[in-house]
Amino acid sequence: MKKLFFIIFSLVISNQFIYSQKETPTNQLLEEAESFINNHIKRRTSEKNSDALVYLRDSTYHTSYGDGEEVLYKSYFTYNIQGDIVEYLMTNNAIYFPTPSVRREYNYNSDNTLSSWTSYKWDSDNEIWANCCKYECTYDTNQNLVVVIYSNWDSDGQSWEYSYKYKSIFDSDNNEIEKYRFNWYTSQQMWVQKKIFYNSYNSNNSISTQEEYWWHSTLEDWYLVYTTHYSYTDSNRIVEELILDSSMNEIRKVAYIYHGGLLETKFFLYAHTNSHGEVVWYWDSYTNYSYDEYENMVYEYTVTICPSYESYHYYSEHALDLSTIIFSDNMLIYPNPTNDILYILNNEQELDAVISNSLGQEVLRSKVLHNTIDVSFLESGIYFISVGNNKSTPKTLRIVKN
Repeated sequence: MKKLFFIIFSLVISNQFIYSQKETPTNQLLEEAESFINNHIKRRTSEKNSDALVYLRDSTYHTSYGDGEEVLYKSYFTYNIQGDIVEYLMTNNAIYFPTPSVRREYNYNSDNTLSSWTSYKWDSDNEIWANCCKYECTYDTNQNLVVVIYSNWDSDGQSWEYSYKYKSIFDSDNNEIEKYRFNWYTSQQMWVQKKIFYNSYNSNNSISTQEEYWWHSTLEDWYLVYTTHYSYTDSNRIVEELILDSSMNEIRKVAYIYHGGLLETKFFLYAHTNSHGEVVWYWDSYTNYSYDEYENMVYEYTVTICPSYESYHYYSEHALDLSTIIFSDNMLIYPNPTNDILYILNNEQELDAVISNSLGQEVLRSKVLHNTIDVSFLESGIYFISVGNNKSTPKTLRIVKN
């Protein structure tokens, strides 16, 4: 992939661009650009066998109740230059009075593994984001997630307080074979173990069985609560999860139906024993999924007894076209032309951007947050973007909005 990238990249520069020596990008920027594109190719091909750079931009979640009441939530996603999500924002009551609800910020380690996220809830009285909860991760040398700690914000003590944590053990194939749940007891200032999960795997390293044990404080011993068996197709797609209780009675089931290699419907069923002693399965809910040409799931519809849920997912689509990359001094802007999001890579940490139309009229002035600028609101046409800060001379480049 590395050789292919540089072959294509050389052809793009030699055939489509002429730069002075000053405008040649640094090796660092070239390496970051190569890493950026190759990481996305790797992710897309491993997940959906597509070379498209595609991001989930926003998602609408619609709930309908039996009495006619409707609730609409809208979520927005922001990414860094590596394509990792760095911020999630949800608004509620979006039908009538859209208001901020939840915001989550993500932090990553140098190897792009998630190190932590922090959630904030909107304090409408003070009109500020207030601390809510956070999640901290620890990995082993194989990047397996071995410890996860959840904490809640204590508004009285104005400090973070532990809530619970999970510790995992992995085998030589990096399969999670044991997982332990601990609860934090503030009065005793100690972790107390509450649950154990034991996992078994098939020859394809897919989970085949999970046993869940809870601690019985009266008996002071562990007891088996649930056993889940997983079934797969010949191509290793999961088709069923069968859940048994402590007496090995079948109680729940999740069934998966595929079409064209993509998940089309997921059924949630529960078992009922009739008067003849026969086990009859009834559906509790089901979800239908639809996809775009990149095989991104863009619509899901969940039907339950009450309520029903409906979600739409909107993606920013960026085809892999190296000719859409702009280099000027130590700056990379991608893609150009653009439909909605401009990605700006620069050696400077803080940047300001000003966009003007072809008449020289300013249409946007903004900080460059997480290496991105949203230009989806601009009409189609030619614009000029000036990017810089108080430490450097602004650079002005021509961009095209589709």
